[in-house]
Amino acid sequence: MPPAVCPSHAAPIATGSLSVKINALGCGRVGDPITGCTSVATGSANVFAGD
Repeated sequence: MPPAVCPSHAAPIATGSLSVKINALGCGRVGDPITGCTSVATGSANVFAGD
């Protein structure tokens, strides 16, 4: 199956970390779902956040 094509940075992260907040929102991590799309595909290799 080909990967989903999502506009770059167009959709908000649906669910982020439950324990790490940034401006009162859950911190987004690789693998977290994106609203109306698939999931976060890439991120920092040396930053780890939450559950």
